[in-house]
Amino acid sequence: TPVYVRTIGPGAADVAHYGFTVPDDYAGGPLTVTARLLWRKFDRAYTEFAFHANREGFRAFDEVPDLPVTEIASHTLTLPLGGDPAPGADPGPDAWQRLNDYGIGLLLQGDTRGATAAFAELARRHPERIDGPRNMARAALADGDIEGAYELLQRCEELAPADAQTAWVWGVAHQKSGRYADAELAYRHVLESFPEDRAAWRNLGRVLYLDGRFEQALEALDRTLRIDPEDRGAHYHRMLCLRSLGRKEEAEAAEQAYEYYQIDESAQAVTRRYRLNHPHDNLEAQPIHLHELTPPEAGAGGRT
Repeated sequence: TPVYVRTIGPGAADVAHYGFTVPDDYAGGPLTVTARLLWRKFDRAYTEFAFHANREGFRAFDEVPDLPVTEIASHTLTLPLGGDPAPGADPGPDAWQRLNDYGIGLLLQGDTRGATAAFAELARRHPERIDGPRNMARAALADGDIEGAYELLQRCEELAPADAQTAWVWGVAHQKSGRYADAELAYRHVLESFPEDRAAWRNLGRVLYLDGRFEQALEALDRTLRIDPEDRGAHYHRMLCLRSLGRKEEAEAAEQAYEYYQIDESAQAVTRRYRLNHPHDNLEAQPIHLHELTPPEAGAGGRT
């Protein structure tokens, strides 16, 4: 079982948190901070493992290759220490997207408060865009604030009526509040624009099951599995539907598939001893974590 997984899926975002302490003997003046995002296919240890385990795959190399490190992005920021802050630079036309992605990254980490603050700032700066209130509604639903989500979704309808992406959030809100017929309509509206959205098909199958419409639920769940045969949620709800219909053998097959693909809840217990002996990996395994940076020795790094 993996100790931790740090991947960014298509259309998703992530946030890395760093902190540092300004030395007590710092002479004063602004601090210049430069951040870079670097990418390499594999780290050195894994490259060495792959090289020795599969020499045929590395037949073009006599030795372990040094994989290139690519700089994807970089940014430099000057932080004033004492005195008045320096005027900010023009954020550019794509600033809304960075702010939105920042909020999404926080939301995926479970920091709904920070995500809401980011989305609210986006809505303040760009009141014409639907992204701010729509993602604030997503954060509200994560917090269990259904009424607040409904208010935000109504604002979304004023900005862009019948938007398919907003319909997804409507569906989740209706599903959480037990309004299954309304949730069905919302998910079907999503599928008109995104017919291969397996999550919409899965959620549609769930609300149809909860509404007691087992045959229709099975149709939606089977559509989910045609897109992704390993969708454990679809297998689980197929099992429930088939049991409700009295189709015992098919239900048992669905149960076996669900048990095969389900997440092992005891996995972290397996990795506990390893994590206790590897502080860095244990830190990475936490959904929200801070990387403390060590400042350079006095005289070794100037003010940067």
